[in-house]
Amino acid sequence: MKKIFALVLAVLTVLGLSSAAFAATVYNASDLAGLLNGGIVISGGNGGYGSLYGTGLENLFGGLVDANGNKIYDSVYTSWFDACPKDTCDGTAIFYVENGRIKWICTKCDSSGVIGGSGTDSGSGTVHTAVFCKTCGKSDMLVPVNHTVKDGKYYDVYYCSRCDQLTYVENKVPSAGSADYYGLEQTMSCLKGCGKTATLKGYVIKDNQLYAQYECPNHHTFDVRVDNTYYSGGSFYRGYTIQVVSATGGSYYLDNSSARYGDSRTVYFYPAEGYVLSSVTVNGVDATVRDNKVTFIVTGDTVVRPSFVKTISYKDFTITAKTNGNGSVSASKNNAGLKSAATVTAKNADRVVYNFYPASRNYRVSDVKIDGKSQGAIGSYTFTSLTANHTVEVTFSWINPYCDVEAKYLSAVEYATEAGLMGQYNTVGGKTYFSGRSGITVGDLVFALTELSDTAARLNSDADRIAWAVNYGIISKNTNLNVACDVQRACTLVKLYLEALEDLNKVSFTKLNRWDTVRNNAISLNLATGKTFDGNRTLHRYDLASICRLIARLEYKG
Repeated sequence: MKKIFALVLAVLTVLGLSSAAFAATVYNASDLAGLLNGGIVISGGNGGYGSLYGTGLENLFGGLVDANGNKIYDSVYTSWFDACPKDTCDGTAIFYVENGRIKWICTKCDSSGVIGGSGTDSGSGTVHTAVFCKTCGKSDMLVPVNHTVKDGKYYDVYYCSRCDQLTYVENKVPSAGSADYYGLEQTMSCLKGCGKTATLKGYVIKDNQLYAQYECPNHHTFDVRVDNTYYSGGSFYRGYTIQVVSATGGSYYLDNSSARYGDSRTVYFYPAEGYVLSSVTVNGVDATVRDNKVTFIVTGDTVVRPSFVKTISYKDFTITAKTNGNGSVSASKNNAGLKSAATVTAKNADRVVYNFYPASRNYRVSDVKIDGKSQGAIGSYTFTSLTANHTVEVTFSWINPYCDVEAKYLSAVEYATEAGLMGQYNTVGGKTYFSGRSGITVGDLVFALTELSDTAARLNSDADRIAWAVNYGIISKNTNLNVACDVQRACTLVKLYLEALEDLNKVSFTKLNRWDTVRNNAISLNLATGKTFDGNRTLHRYDLASICRLIARLEYKG
């Protein structure tokens, strides 16, 4: 009899027709055999049975008829073959849907029955669910396509090709060995890192997602999300998607953008001309890049994000900076301050900012040159997108408070003024005069020298300065400080002053020879020429400023 069923099903499949459904009447084995062989007719109302008109297959295709040839049920009712619902029977039964209920007939065990929408059939007690399209009410065009979780419930998903609609049928959460997830690993390495093999124990719905629950011999338990599924070859497979984010500067190749848990996938990257692959992240984590490719194990939906950068970005460039005048330069790279601005190494993608600071309010930035080209009196300059080395040159100018300083003495007057050694001489008509040609006294020179040495600011009065000079042998207690200071007297005081500094600070001035004459030392130190020393003229304020600047610039050892 199974061969007869198989033959009928094959014929129906080839012809593309649906088999005839059977009436709600319950038939026995001989009834069914008669039907298939053209021997069943419902005559009148007495339930008698005779012969069908025509052949068995014609009547099977055409529907069930009575003794007068009238159709009782039309062939639009779908039937199919499946295992007998009775647990004790291994035969094949015919199933069909009528008014949303599954009905069946089995010839092997001589049984038949009715299965409700979710009820229990009368023959065996086994629960069967009526599956039919919610739109057309038929099941012949239904194809199982997926499983899903909605609103915390597990559903089988069917597609009706007649209506082009999906039908959701609520089902129980599958067991550990369910064929619904045939492709899911029954065992896998423990995700808790113990090295043992974990076994699939079952499924559970959490947070409106379906999870597979595993446990290893060390009693480590973990869940793996499995609600992403696809249908292939008659089985359901849990699948994950792999997305590669496109990036400027290159392309990629991925053979398969879907995978199961534990599958290995490799993405190949192809940098465009002038670019290199700098990094790749897989789900936000830096991945190991070898030969412009990344290989990873799939454990869920995966996002691969490459980063291509221009080749020039890897080259180091140098920025050098120098200053003219009294002021300083600072530099920062990518908002981080640098210890020195003299030489900065940076790449194409770096942002380097230079800031220019005058030494005091009496100075200003007069010009900034970048690579030799003037940028004007600016306070800062920023380098971005470096493609070459650069130079920065900053010039600071003194804001001269005097109206009468001669050009050749400007640097000396600037030093003496900013060091606090000298100041204005007088003010006339709202103008400030340095009066550089005004003569100086011995006291003017002594006070300037002692102030020049007072780095700790301990000499707070003229008396303190005189006492310091006497104590270190620069002058005597009887020295007249009010007399005009000439060249020879000034050179003598400077020699004694420098010797005192050597003793105090344990240093040695390179151009000072304390055992030589004052004249020779004056010439060696550039205090005076031989002609000037011998001429022995009186000194003026320009001379005093020049002496102070010269002493401050002397080189020494130690």
